[in-house]
Amino acid sequence: MGTSKSSPGSPSGAPYSPPWNPDADPLPDEGNGNDDESSSNNEALNLQELIAPPARFAASRRLLGEFARTGSQDAMHRAVGHYVRRGLGGSSTATYRFGGTFNTAGLLFERLSEVADKTDSELETEFELHPGMSSDEVVSWIIERVRPVDGSLDGEASCASIGKALSWLLEQDQDADLLELSEKQILLVVERFVAWDVFWRFELDVGKTIQIKAPSVVSGLDRLEEVRDFIMETVAAAFRKLSSTAAGLAVNKVFSIARTALNQAFHIFEEYL
Repeated sequence: MGTSKSSPGSPSGAPYSPPWNPDADPLPDEGNGNDDESSSNNEALNLQELIAPPARFAASRRLLGEFARTGSQDAMHRAVGHYVRRGLGGSSTATYRFGGTFNTAGLLFERLSEVADKTDSELETEFELHPGMSSDEVVSWIIERVRPVDGSLDGEASCASIGKALSWLLEQDQDADLLELSEKQILLVVERFVAWDVFWRFELDVGKTIQIKAPSVVSGLDRLEEVRDFIMETVAAAFRKLSSTAAGLAVNKVFSIARTALNQAFHIFEEYL
């Protein structure tokens, strides 16, 4: 489980949101005028300038150590809460930090929708795709067109998240055709992608603590799976609730759903404190 690289976690003394974080500006409310747009731009600037405090993940790591040793669900829930509140600067800043995830969620929806709307001849002509390709080949093509590798840990995690989301759909529905997905199936893929992306950022930042503090390798993997399920199901449930009532879905709408779902999930995590 996890990406191919290990990480000591995001450092202290650095901005909560790195300068390369794409499309992270807070979304203006629909119907707002120029004054509100200016306010949103100022909010984006202030969030980007926020510096993480020393030992930003200390409380989360301490509680994860307790969870790894004892299996305490309370310790696990509070560890995730501290990860959001102090490690990521609270739910609003945490949401801003995941701007790249929203961007990728929208692109993933767009690419899968475009592929599903094309005929076989158009797929081969425009996308270099054809029905004879294996699932692995199609998955690789989608990842390359949505989130090409850029050398960053965020990029690597997102690539892995897309692959996991597509593989999950194929496991859930053996009749699914990645070249002809329905809108419902596409939304499921996007939902799982967003959930995986959050978990893998968490694992990169603090997951190593579980592996170190657990009584055994097997126990450590079990504990990591528990926290993975908790994080992913919370995020996925928030996304599912919003997407199930949405109409006329387009890229910007999916982007907005992903952003709002993460903000709601981060609020839920903080409520455990």
